[in-house]
Amino acid sequence: MAANGGKKSSLKKEDQLWAQLAAKMNNLTEHEYIRKHIYEYKGIAQRDQLINVEAQKHLIEAFTNKLFTLCKNRLLMARFRYGAWDEEYFNRPHDHAQALERLAKRYKKSRNTELLVDLINYAWLEFFFGTHPDKHFHATDDEDHVGNDNMR
Repeated sequence: MAANGGKKSSLKKEDQLWAQLAAKMNNLTEHEYIRKHIYEYKGIAQRDQLINVEAQKHLIEAFTNKLFTLCKNRLLMARFRYGAWDEEYFNRPHDHAQALERLAKRYKKSRNTELLVDLINYAWLEFFFGTHPDKHFHATDDEDHVGNDNMR
């Protein structure tokens, strides 16, 4: 019997295929089906319950707001200590890779999270104003992410 109970459908052919597929997959939405497929493909055990996306968003926003407030405050204080950023500052070459490495080493040794805030600010400066000729952005697959082993 057809997924729609034998009734004639006004859905486009592609939508009909998705509807039939969803019916076969216990009425999963397209998003749920794709997620299930990715979990199976990557060998990740599927969770028993769906993730509450709104709760996760709220949690992430609370943490990031606190962190980025610290970052903004330190950038503002730097302007008082070292002078305001002007046209000349943004036109100079910037390569903050050494500062990022230095801060990461200092953090690894001391575990002082203030250094992470500084590291984030230098990463921000490098992302927007870095001038190294090899600097680029290339989105990578999950397997290429630095902390992937700790995230599962």
